[in-house]
Amino acid sequence: MIINDMISNLIQELRNNKSQVIKLIAVVCVAVFVLLGWNKIIKTESYHTFNVVYNDFTVKIVQNIGSVFDKDIEYNPTTKILNSESKSSKLIMPVESYRYFITGFIFLLLVPIKYWKESLNAILFVLLFVALRAALISFILLIYKGTVHHVLLVWLDPTIFIAMFVIGLYIINQNNILNKLYTNLNLRFSEILTTSLSTLLLLLLLLPPLPRVLFTYIHSDIMPGIVSFILYFSKIFLGWMGKTAEVSGRFITLENNWIDLEYPCLGLGVFTLVAILIFVIKGKILNKVIYLFFFALVYLMLNALRLSVLLLYINNTYHQIGLNKIELHNNATYFMYLVAFGGFLGYVTLDKGYYKDGY
Repeated sequence: MIINDMISNLIQELRNNKSQVIKLIAVVCVAVFVLLGWNKIIKTESYHTFNVVYNDFTVKIVQNIGSVFDKDIEYNPTTKILNSESKSSKLIMPVESYRYFITGFIFLLLVPIKYWKESLNAILFVLLFVALRAALISFILLIYKGTVHHVLLVWLDPTIFIAMFVIGLYIINQNNILNKLYTNLNLRFSEILTTSLSTLLLLLLLLPPLPRVLFTYIHSDIMPGIVSFILYFSKIFLGWMGKTAEVSGRFITLENNWIDLEYPCLGLGVFTLVAILIFVIKGKILNKVIYLFFFALVYLMLNALRLSVLLLYINNTYHQIGLNKIELHNNATYFMYLVAFGGFLGYVTLDKGYYKDGY
């Protein structure tokens, strides 16, 4: 119902603002061109010049930060290495994110021309913010070692997503079509969500760095237990398949082959996404907690089954399926995504109380 209303309202707005539609289509086409043609763009002289200038600007910030702490920092532009006393570290720039920044700048064309100064300020803000963030990360990695810099970087990770989110809201607020569409979506989603659509989108944007925060703050108590749980059931599954595996720490070994179950492979990021989506839907808290508890058990056991299949393949037992290790790993990961999506649909299907009071 919400999707149908959204499409109907969108079509009506497009009919009433034909000039805006043409502009929107043109901007989207340019943005898609940038995203798809990025590998060619980065080989151009213009991109190289921008990269050099932007790196030098960031290094100046790093050196200024260093002067505050009485640290003399030198930079080699060829190797992109920072040096301070006997320490060295690479200049950390979010080059993989540049395509998304530039795409965001393109969408600023949707903002009316009378706000060109505000749009220019938004671009300058993002460029300065990203440079400052990169400078802080590079400085911390260079000067501080161990847990201190790791904890600080955990809190710097989400900032880049927050900046992109703010720019996105600015574009929406300044464009009539996008603003009306977004306002209508907010109203519609408020019927089934316990929070605003903006809050939900921000939570989803923060998902990529969220696992790193989890690994940092629940590492010592919970993470080893989750690893042990998955490896224990992986060993059992392999036993049912007629194989004898050994578990030691984060490692599970089958004959001469082994897998190191690192924390990013636990699937916590995807599970967290499911938990967020379930909790923002209107419904009784107790139902959500009970459902997530049992879903977590099923999810972890299926992750254990995924690990068992991977180890069997590495052990040359299942080569006849015709996939290389990377393809098999990716397919197994996609399977876990489907499980997570199924878990969310399962809650929506089972809990009919999210339109009721008492949540």
